[in-house]
Amino acid sequence: MKKKFYIVCFMSSAAVYAVSSAFAAQTQTDLYTSSTYEAGVSCDLLDPSIWKVGSADGEQFAGSVAETADNINFLNISHSMPNGINCDGAYSVSDSLVVAGINADISLGTNNWGYRLFSVADGKSLRTVGDFGVSVSTKTWNPIIRTMLGENSSIEIGGDFSLRQNEGGQMRFQLQSSGAVSSFKVAGNARLSFWSDIELGLGISRFEVGGVLSLSGGGNGATLDFLQTEGGLFRSVDVKLGGLDCRNGKIQISSNEIVSQISLEFTNSVSSEYSGAIARGSGSPAAFNITMNASDAKNGKQVLRFSSIEPYDYYSNADISNVTVERGELSLGMHSGMKGDLLQVSGAGAVFSATGLVAGEIGSARFSEAWLSAGKIRFDFSEAEGCDKIVFDGAMNVMGNFEFELNLSSADFGAWLETAGLEYMDYTIVEFSETNVSAGELAEMLSMDGGIKAEILEDDFADGKLTLRLELAQVPEPAAFAVAMGAAVLIAAARRKRK
Repeated sequence: MKKKFYIVCFMSSAAVYAVSSAFAAQTQTDLYTSSTYEAGVSCDLLDPSIWKVGSADGEQFAGSVAETADNINFLNISHSMPNGINCDGAYSVSDSLVVAGINADISLGTNNWGYRLFSVADGKSLRTVGDFGVSVSTKTWNPIIRTMLGENSSIEIGGDFSLRQNEGGQMRFQLQSSGAVSSFKVAGNARLSFWSDIELGLGISRFEVGGVLSLSGGGNGATLDFLQTEGGLFRSVDVKLGGLDCRNGKIQISSNEIVSQISLEFTNSVSSEYSGAIARGSGSPAAFNITMNASDAKNGKQVLRFSSIEPYDYYSNADISNVTVERGELSLGMHSGMKGDLLQVSGAGAVFSATGLVAGEIGSARFSEAWLSAGKIRFDFSEAEGCDKIVFDGAMNVMGNFEFELNLSSADFGAWLETAGLEYMDYTIVEFSETNVSAGELAEMLSMDGGIKAEILEDDFADGKLTLRLELAQVPEPAAFAVAMGAAVLIAAARRKRK
């Protein structure tokens, strides 16, 4: 038995050595291409003749760009355009290609209004194991940088994606499709940072970022635009983000009348915040649905602060459609003229809260109706502003193990009462037209600091208002507490003797 055991160990060691030696031999090859665009010419990334090894002046690459099973070729692209040329295509992918990563440095001249950076043929894919970075310099105000995807084609990035504008004015980066099904997926984070205004245009059926999508721009800030599509190629747009981080932003619904639904799903494992407007084009009827389904229920949180704007071009302030919270926390702030359709909170780890348009302020939200079956709604309180408030124009349906959490400490509340010279304060946290539960049933769903006592005002409840009368709970004096505890001990001892 021992001999057999040692033979097996020797064979395993040899196999391990062979495998590790094979991996050790596979080192990353940096491939470089440098060119000035010629009108009407498109370079295929799979063409070995455009690549040099080690540097732009290195030896001619003699292999296949996709020759290795572990995809060790890293593509470095340097590309410049002469003035006044709008190109149909710069770099294309004629067949499915997997590489270690891509770094592209693009320099545009003046009067370059339209530039197609990459294009992927129908049914093909471009995938990187690691990061995909693009750096752009432009001297033209408001050029459009496009990446075109064919029918059933995709770009999949195994690491992070970054797009950085080094110089120039407002710039638009658009993902567009010539087919009904196409996708752009980033496993890590995606960061778009511009020298001036930034616009990310989504004209594809699926866009996904596993980490956080960060948009930062100067001037008028950043815009996330759901683009108009030519010919009505797809009826829905699905966007999944591990967080949206943007200040001074704008969500713009520009899709045509064929697009019936835009779904924005958050899968956060961290806390992210968006603040800015949401606007709709006059020919864009698509429902705009928001879902919170955090990958980490404890730490996953998305804050959305929707402020109003003055109408511009053919855009005006937009409402949202259904909001669903399944896992994690969604904190939503609405300006006074905004509302949503259905609020649904339906997961054990789900939290919804209204928030202010500015951090630290109490918030408000308005919906047509609610289905509250699991999780909770959290309400914040302020000494000066009152409390968060949610209005349901229709029914508030409550069922299951649901909770209304009052986020207020007894110490703070006691100080407010003392300052105001009051024994209690009344707060209306919800308004509704009808509900399927009684005031007594709702009272059992209230959760708060043990030092605070809450009473639902029946008359207000009959008028469609969940109004709470809050006061400090009675806490016995130390001496009285000691007497009560002593009596309890004696009673317990007597019961033990009887047994």
